[in-house]
Amino acid sequence: MTELHWPPKKDFDDFASLMRLQSGHFGTLGDWAGKECTTTGNDKDPVSIPGLDSGPGLLLIPIYDFAPQVSSWFTGKLDTCKSGMTDVAGRATRTGQTHADTEKANQDSIAKIYPGAISGFPDIGDVPGLSMAGDFNDQEIKLDDSGSATGDTNDAASGDIADDIAPGLPGLGGLAWKANRGKKAYGKDKAANAGKGPDEKPTYHNTSKWAGGQVLSTLLHAPAGVIFYGANSIFQHFTGESLVEVILHPIAGNWGILKFLGDNFKQLGTGTYTVAGTIRKATVRLGGGWQGDAATRFDSWMFRWSMGSGGVGDAAMLVGKTCDKYFDIINDLVTKAINLIINLIATGLSRLVKMVAGDAAIEALGGGPEDPVADVIAAAWTLYQIYEIIKDIISAIKGIIDLYDKIEKAISDFTKDVHEILSFMKNPVGNVKKEFDELMNEGLVSNKDWDFEEKPGWDPAGGVARVGLLPAP
Repeated sequence: MTELHWPPKKDFDDFASLMRLQSGHFGTLGDWAGKECTTTGNDKDPVSIPGLDSGPGLLLIPIYDFAPQVSSWFTGKLDTCKSGMTDVAGRATRTGQTHADTEKANQDSIAKIYPGAISGFPDIGDVPGLSMAGDFNDQEIKLDDSGSATGDTNDAASGDIADDIAPGLPGLGGLAWKANRGKKAYGKDKAANAGKGPDEKPTYHNTSKWAGGQVLSTLLHAPAGVIFYGANSIFQHFTGESLVEVILHPIAGNWGILKFLGDNFKQLGTGTYTVAGTIRKATVRLGGGWQGDAATRFDSWMFRWSMGSGGVGDAAMLVGKTCDKYFDIINDLVTKAINLIINLIATGLSRLVKMVAGDAAIEALGGGPEDPVADVIAAAWTLYQIYEIIKDIISAIKGIIDLYDKIEKAISDFTKDVHEILSFMKNPVGNVKKEFDELMNEGLVSNKDWDFEEKPGWDPAGGVARVGLLPAP
């Protein structure tokens, strides 16, 4: 087929320069996915609970193990896009130079610079005036790391959880408040709490470090910890079970991590959409003024890059929304569990310590009973009375464990849902020619909606299979 029209060499050079910039943007997005869309290195304030190592508790471990796997999927795809744009730039430069050197004498060799076109793919140069719709202007991507490891990790999520849990704290009769009056542990609003006494309800405001298990960390470093660890010594003696292992170990950790990941995956999706839109408009600018075999191959190849990378953005958006969905579900369960623990400390555990060691142990800040069994004998408390309290404690623990089972189920559902999202890459893409026609017929090109994925009404679930369009690395 004879080449009907060619853009000037400068257009090829400008296109190549822009694609090199897009390669850099994909590199930035890949770095973001590797650093901000994972749990590795993003726990700036690891939870410290006496009796436990810092880090995620048993229930959180699946998320901490799973997140790096998801992150690596995106870094791999974005690295493919980064390398692909460098390759695109090189081929565009080569095309412009070869055409200028041969003076259209060797069109077949130029066409072979690009992979074969998808069957039935049109030559967009046949659309009159289409080249004037696009341009070679770069569009910066926007990524906000204020909630990342370089900022206050999970700050917003921590505040959400703290607001839910805070109302249960006064049930401890002000014990936790005595040790923390005016300190950041109860929020950033020092002034509001400065003059309050032990029996007054404290003001909870934007508590940045309290996410799930972190509430317990602060609580158990307060006088309430005297009750808990004192009761634990007694409970462990009579049952052989540790309250630290049974109650604290599963729930420890920063449960705001899901909200943190959700926000960052959505930013990754938006950034990827932006780059895909830039590729799209530049392709129209160059391809719209170019006709023939080489042009059709170019159009088809670039369509695959722009739509395939858009599919990566869809996947990121879906993962982000899935994180948000399960954060809401799990946050509710974690809040209920921690409020049950707070209530247990204020009731059953407090009764147990009072029976064994008296009120003085609760008022002391140094620790629980040194020898609870000896104290029991010395005070002539009956084993029957102790066992009755322990039975109540065990009943309360069963309610806590029931919530832990529900949290475990929700986390399992979360990982399954994310796996399903990523599995779309293995599915057939469908009729590419039809997708291109729809793109044209809906006026997305003529209206210059290059980043149409960012517009209201776009459904990432319907577009994620486009990942399969990405050319092989």
